[in-house]
This record gives sequence, C-alpha cells and structure tokens, in this order.
Amino acid sequence: VLALSIIELATKEDLLDGRKIATTGTINPGGFVGPIGGINEKLISVARAGIPTVLVPSDNCLDIASVPRGVTVIPVSTLEEAVAVISGKKEARVCTNLRA
Repeated sequence: VLALSIIELATKEDLLDGRKIATTGTINPGGFVGPIGGINEKLISVARAGIPTVLVPSDNCLDIASVPRGVTVIPVSTLEEAVAVISGKKEARVCTNLRA
C-alpha cells in the first residue's frame, strides 16, 4: 500500500480514481511482491470493511481457503504489475489455484 501511495503522490496519475482497493504483501527493492501470513483473515477483514477488490501476492493464492462473497482477489507478482492492473493498463486476473 505504501509503495502504491508513493507512486500516486509522485505522479499525476490518479490510480484509484475514487475506488476502494485493498492490498497486502511484502515488497523487495527489485519491486517483487512477496507472500504474507494470515491471508484468509485479511480477506475476511477486507469483506467486513466493504472493500470489493484486493491485490494479493501471487504466491498466496494457494493459501486461500475461500474468498468472501463480494470480494475479488487479484494476484500480482510485482509493483509494476500492481500499478498496471489498478490503472487499467493490464487486465486483472483472479486467483484460480485456491487451496479449497
């Protein structure tokens, strides 16, 4: 979230365009998004907050037991991919290789 916020502040592009999008994951100096723990609990929190979209590390898809109703989970592997998906320059995909 912090990295995306900095990009939005440093550029003239309005990435969110008024949308609510949650994000989670680690990021390394090369811009690669890494997995996190507690993904299922984080998805529940996203649903409870009423946020319809969440970007998650691609490596976390296998950890997801179920996706709460009304939430779209979009996996990303890099910060560049996250920006492209949010800005509409790349088609969003969804986690299809869930644990369940």
